[in-house]
Amino acid sequence: MKFFIPLLLFIITNVYAQTVVTTSPQYPTQTDTITITFDVTHQTDSRTLVGYSGSVYAHTGVYVNNDNSTWKHVIGTWGNNSTQPQMTRVSSNVYSIVIRNPRNFYGVTSSSENITTLNFVLRSADGTKQTEDIHVPIYSAGISVVLNSPKINLNYGDPMRSPYFISSGTTFPISATSTAGPSTKSVTLYINGDQKYQSNTSTLQYLFSANDNPSWKNIVKIIAEDLTGKKDSTQFAIVTNPPVNDAPLPAGNQIGINYGSDNSSVTLALYAPYKKNVYVIGDFNDWKVDQSFYMNRYQVRPDSVIWWITIPNLNPGEEYSYQFLVDGSLRIYDPYTEKILDANNDPYIPAMVYPDLKAYPTGKTSGLVSVLQTDQPQYSWKVPSFTRPPKDKLVIYELLIRDFVSTHWYQTIIDTLSYFRKLGINAIELMPVIEFDGNDSWGYNPTTYFAPDKYYGTENDLKAFIDACHQNGIAVIQDIVLNHAYNSNSMAQLYWDSANNRPAANNPWFNTVSPNTAYS
Repeated sequence: MKFFIPLLLFIITNVYAQTVVTTSPQYPTQTDTITITFDVTHQTDSRTLVGYSGSVYAHTGVYVNNDNSTWKHVIGTWGNNSTQPQMTRVSSNVYSIVIRNPRNFYGVTSSSENITTLNFVLRSADGTKQTEDIHVPIYSAGISVVLNSPKINLNYGDPMRSPYFISSGTTFPISATSTAGPSTKSVTLYINGDQKYQSNTSTLQYLFSANDNPSWKNIVKIIAEDLTGKKDSTQFAIVTNPPVNDAPLPAGNQIGINYGSDNSSVTLALYAPYKKNVYVIGDFNDWKVDQSFYMNRYQVRPDSVIWWITIPNLNPGEEYSYQFLVDGSLRIYDPYTEKILDANNDPYIPAMVYPDLKAYPTGKTSGLVSVLQTDQPQYSWKVPSFTRPPKDKLVIYELLIRDFVSTHWYQTIIDTLSYFRKLGINAIELMPVIEFDGNDSWGYNPTTYFAPDKYYGTENDLKAFIDACHQNGIAVIQDIVLNHAYNSNSMAQLYWDSANNRPAANNPWFNTVSPNTAYS
């Protein structure tokens, strides 16, 4: 979506960390009439709806085909109360909405699209208060298996893309329900292909023991069958984390992305104290958790820890997308990446502005994704050494690219440099061009600090613009806001106090409370 909301991490369930959600029927399908009730009584963050007495509207869309990377078929636009459905107040802090046939309600007409989740953000009429993102699962008609415990995301296409992580010696309950209710014949649990337990009711309860299943990974499959012989199944992986290997960061490497001299390897180094473990997931392992991509730990002090790994056998010049999987649940992009992929906003970048943009790994992960590339094409500078005008002689033109040219493209501005020469300026100050939230922005909401925003062109397009300015005797000044960060920022996500909707007290970088009380 193209709006700013508090960063909260949720797992698909009927109870969301703050908002309690119930549905009637309990297991709705995409053609049912569904009454959804939202109880915000326990919402505690700074934008809570608790006690609010005005009108509340729903920003709502769907996930289709288990693709949880992009909201589809969104009704209206964010903040437009005339196009978004108004909620019914049931009682203080409780709201409801009736959706008669979700396919019709959201305008899902293609037979190739199946609604798998209804998505909501409840918002006050004046926009000052709102809930977290809320996801309501939709079930197949007939019989379905609902995994109640453990709480994991099953929508990444392979159980090893989102396993349930445990420690050695752990025991925990596995719980599943058949939506067929009393028409259920059996619910059967298998571990690595071996039947372990069968229930002859609609519910299954099984106590998993790591000691009884000592493999590094265990694949659990649950099959439900009704009295007519119809079946449904689900499966997930249980991974026992190995001990973390403590080793110093190899000499010559620093925090961030370190490319090997062989053009086929990279050493990634993430600064993240107080974390238990980190995996790298990405194109090189098909986004699956793999022991070979378990990061080493270099701990100088408890509050100074670098996680690192060297990845060999990369194809020179090929782009690889990747994320860090921290403590088994948090997926973040590399803070030092020079390029991110954004499933919500990249589709709106014209191919003319950014040709051959690498595709987002749809269905394999979620959130913003970082990109690395060994043996990158180098830009050949026409002006390798530029003499800047004296500071007391600067005549500066402040430039917002998206407003100055309709193409929002560096190349168009290059073609317009004669206009600036006629004005008599000798410096262009670019309003922030580092990657920011959304596509349409002044740039003062940076997502990450080293990646140029793709909405204006490629990294080499930016270099070509700077080079062309220098050829015309024009200096380029970049406006940057290093003290700004929003909830999409991976460093903010690493240490986030979700209860208070702000950076956690142990974060290494940010104020826990913004000193800017007017525009925070």
